[in-house]
Amino acid sequence: MKRIIIILIVSIPLLAIAQKCKIQDVPTEVLVTFNKKTGDTIKDAKWEKKDNYYEAFFKIGKINAEVEIKATGEWLKTSWEMSLDFLPSKIKEYIEKNYPKAKIKEFEIEYLPNNNFYIISIKHEGKDIDLKFNTSAEYQGEEKD
Repeated sequence: MKRIIIILIVSIPLLAIAQKCKIQDVPTEVLVTFNKKTGDTIKDAKWEKKDNYYEAFFKIGKINAEVEIKATGEWLKTSWEMSLDFLPSKIKEYIEKNYPKAKIKEFEIEYLPNNNFYIISIKHEGKDIDLKFNTSAEYQGEEKD
């Protein structure tokens, strides 16, 4: 009995992990929204099913992107990984001042239904931190998952 309980306790968190799925398993509503958001040009997206939404991962040229869409077809977010060459200088200055010796790992532009943000992933004092800035490069706080 103890073994069964332990197995259940260990297994439950694994159910919340994303599950890869084939495009034929993605609801039509999700695909319609995805095609509207990407201009119907992406044919090789990799799909995952998460709690109550689907996530598509794809590339356009050398740029990695992802789109999150609820099973009902409601668009949640689009993220584009950008070159650090395009990071606004105001953001670089903020990081240098407030996170000295931090290493910038990644720069994304995140589009949401009501707003857009820059998300900057840094390594500072051994910690991974995601910083959030609005599109005017004003600090908005640390991004929480």
